Amino acid sequence: MIKKYGLALDSVQLDEFRKLVPEKIRRKSLESFILNDYKFSPSNSNSLDDEDNEIDKKRGRGRPAKKNSENSIATNMALSIEAITIIDDLVTNLKNKGVSANRSSVMRDVISNFNIFYKDKRDLFTSPSERKPNTFYLEKGTHEFLKKWTKSRNLNYVIEQFILSSDFTPSSITDEDISFLRKTPEQVEPIRISISETAYSVIDDILSFLDPGITRTSIMRLVVQRIIQLDQGVALPKLLAKKKLDAAIINYENIVGVDKTQELISDYLNKNYDTD
Repeated sequence: MIKKYGLALDSVQLDEFRKLVPEKIRRKSLESFILNDYKFSPSNSNSLDDEDNEIDKKRGRGRPAKKNSENSIATNMALSIEAITIIDDLVTNLKNKGVSANRSSVMRDVISNFNIFYKDKRDLFTSPSERKPNTFYLEKGTHEFLKKWTKSRNLNYVIEQFILSSDFTPSSITDEDISFLRKTPEQVEPIRISISETAYSVIDDILSFLDPGITRTSIMRLVVQRIIQLDQGVALPKLLAKKKLDAAIINYENIVGVDKTQELISDYLNKNYDTD
């Protein structure tokens, strides 16, 4: 769910942010940074204050009660509940430690860090209109899992950001990755993914270092696996295998009951079962 919040921000930082990121992906870019990359540094606590309340009822929605600098500007910013919850949790933690803070002061720190983090990475921000759609055949069950995993995040954006990051280069491909790339899942499903020509160039550059039989689809399977593993600490094939196992156990339980199912699992773990 997306809501608009009245905030008092630094106009210089905000202008820099807007120049850095195309309008259509500003919210998603900022949310992705908050969810994945933003780390508050204790050394920044001196710059936080709650003089400029987000909403002053006498002045109207979104206007600061006080301006803590000549650059203060009142604005409304759309953010997901997930992102604003992280901000609010940080505000609460800071206040519990005796640091004066509110949403505005923390968001100013977020934007300042965002601008520094992406200063030399402008190529990472591609407008949706510049992305080229393609169909990739990934392991069956991937699409359903990704729909639940991405939640408020845009799948195309998340995938493109990873491909264009310094974490995905020819030198990052390991022997284990090559073994994975050479294998084709027994059951696949088509998934429509849109990325920019720049991202395709990165994929093709990696392909030039690999065996001729490895394709863009193989690379995309590796990209999705790495993203999930970074986020959840578990490889996607293992997650999908567990999902299949869960479904099989539930189906068997519905037919023979809980006791028989537990007995079968026990026999299976002890390698004492009838394959017939």
